[in-house]
Amino acid sequence: MVLVHSQTPDGRFCAEWLQAYAERKGLHVEIRQVNELSDADAETFNRGLSRLVRVLAEAIRVTLAIIQRYLRLLTSAATTG
Repeated sequence: MVLVHSQTPDGRFCAEWLQAYAERKGLHVEIRQVNELSDADAETFNRGLSRLVRVLAEAIRVTLAIIQRYLRLLTSAATTG
């Protein structure tokens, strides 16, 4: 699981709290901070949104790679077993 938070103390606090809770439930959790995700001005906000999209896209790529490896292992086990 990936938790994404803004570059604020509140965002970090919430992400860390949720991470601790999820890990107590046995889940693996990564925290990613998105810099400049702020409503200070339109330009900063747009840069922050671009960074958010990059962080989410990377998390999706990693997850898909893990799923593909798992499916290859299942397929291999099914054909050899």
